[in-house]
Amino acid sequence: MEQIQEDLERTRILGYAVTHDEVGSQVSSIATPILNLRNEAVAAISAGIVGKTLNPQDARNYSKNMVQAARQLSARIV
Repeated sequence: MEQIQEDLERTRILGYAVTHDEVGSQVSSIATPILNLRNEAVAAISAGIVGKTLNPQDARNYSKNMVQAARQLSARIV
C-alpha cells in the first residue's frame, strides 16, 4: 500500500505515470490525467511504447506533449 501511495504522489507531482511490462513483455506506457474543475481525474490519455523499456529521460520527452494535451482537455471540461 505504501508503494501505491508513493506512485500516486510521484504521478501528481510529475503530471504523468509510467509503467513497464504490465500489459506485455517489452511494453511501456505513459498516462496523464484529464482533470475537472475540482482537480479530480475524470479521464486519461495514455500511450503504449513497444520494444523497449523507457528510461526516465525518454519518459520525460514523450510525456511533454501528453501533459500539454491533457491540460488543454482539462481546461475544456465544465
